[in-house]
Amino acid sequence: MRASFITGGNLAKAAASIIAAGAMMAGSALAGTVTVSDIKGSWINIAPGSGISVTDNGTDSPSLRWGDPATWRGKSGYDFDASPDIITVVPPDTQVTLGQFTHLNNPIYGTSLESATLQVDLNVNVDGSDIGMYTFYFDFTHDETNNTGSGCCNDLITVTTNSMSQMFQIGGVNYTLSVLGFNVGGQIVETFSTKEKRNNYADLIATITAVNEVPLPAALPLFLAGLAGLGFAGRGRRSKKA
Repeated sequence: MRASFITGGNLAKAAASIIAAGAMMAGSALAGTVTVSDIKGSWINIAPGSGISVTDNGTDSPSLRWGDPATWRGKSGYDFDASPDIITVVPPDTQVTLGQFTHLNNPIYGTSLESATLQVDLNVNVDGSDIGMYTFYFDFTHDETNNTGSGCCNDLITVTTNSMSQMFQIGGVNYTLSVLGFNVGGQIVETFSTKEKRNNYADLIATITAVNEVPLPAALPLFLAGLAGLGFAGRGRRSKKA
């Protein structure tokens, strides 16, 4: 039986193929099904502490209302409407909408909101494995402008997100859920101006990513050393035959 050996040229070709495969696989992960479910919201840390009503906290549609109505439109307010369950396969990285924020900018008198925090709770599941509940907080500062005259009429809302991320691992793959913030007109913003006598909308955006815990290139040096050993062994046997 004729023995086959790895020559220097073949070794180089094998190494090149392995490196190319490793480069393609590094940083990638086997596709996993990620489900984000049971998204709930709550308005907390509300200032001032009186004159503002809260309804449906801990549900998928909590609301704030304040002020004495100056028109038929009613009070001003904030709404958060959570998205239904989100099911997506990653990779590739996926951008999702966790819910919609609405500012009902209605003309009012009397008490106005100054600040509030939106607490968003959600459950994560990967390939049928329940990861658990995660909580994110968004601090809102509200500047209520005059209904008429100087300083009329858009209100200003500032929201602090602080680039919140949660990481979890399943089957050697690191998944990350990162909340980017509120999307207004195609851009993630911290401050947005809301028009008077209108309902103004912003989407709460997150991204889901997946990366292998140990990329393939980490094992390449040991594997290539083994191939090199085989190559030297082949040359040694041919020398003895000669």
